[in-house]
Amino acid sequence: MRLLDRAIAAVAPGWASRRAVARVQLRQVERIGGAMRTRRRPDAWRINDPATRRWEARQGKPMSRWDRAMIREIFDLNPFAAKLLNALLNNAIGFGITATLKGSDAERAAWLKWERHCDYDGVLDLYGLQELIACTMFVDGEVFIVLRAEPNPSGIPLQLQVLDADMLDTTAALANTRLRDGIEYEGEGGSGRPVAYHFKKSREIETFGDPVWVPAAQVIHLFKRRRPGMRRGRSHFEPVLDVLEDVDGYLEAEGVRKKIAACFVGFRALRVEAVGPGMGQV
Repeated sequence: MRLLDRAIAAVAPGWASRRAVARVQLRQVERIGGAMRTRRRPDAWRINDPATRRWEARQGKPMSRWDRAMIREIFDLNPFAAKLLNALLNNAIGFGITATLKGSDAERAAWLKWERHCDYDGVLDLYGLQELIACTMFVDGEVFIVLRAEPNPSGIPLQLQVLDADMLDTTAALANTRLRDGIEYEGEGGSGRPVAYHFKKSREIETFGDPVWVPAAQVIHLFKRRRPGMRRGRSHFEPVLDVLEDVDGYLEAEGVRKKIAACFVGFRALRVEAVGPGMGQV
């Protein structure tokens, strides 16, 4: 206790107790407020508010890098969003979608071995890749699976590389071609189908360099096509993002209110009056 507080407590104990309670309440509010600012930004969705998410304004357009980053942050920090995503993944993928293998024992053994070495990054097996692909598609709206002819311990020269939309080189430009957001389409007189994809070499800015040109036949562009002519995917959770933020904010506010209410302390003074030998009255 500071000197001023001790002096006040000696003269006016009630006032000193009220000062102590108010100080505890203030520290509690500052701590919770700082956690809330770290966890969520109130104006985070200003750039992606419902007025700018109308279909007419975004037809055929992908979500911006900023919007994808904000959606990922919500599903990383919002407990309701994380539970929603996990429930969806458990119902869609679970422990992995398996197949009944036919063929000789050697072919089945080769397949089981390839399952363990099919990841181009060497981190996941086939079922882990399934969950990663589904999770990326649900949150980002789209995902790219690149078929790589790479030798690996399984003996089957095929591996799967999973890339998100951030790996598209949107700065690439070629003459006399239809190149949009890193995807090259057939030119005049063609069907407008993708011809190739231009991916960054790395996520590190200093190692971007020239993009890697990958033929469309080697890329699986997985997304949900909601409208005719839609060429890029959008997050499956876009319609409920504002609701998730509102529910999370409401519960946070309730938690702050109850923590502040718990800081209030009341005192009752008892006065004893003597009425006789060995007797007292409150």
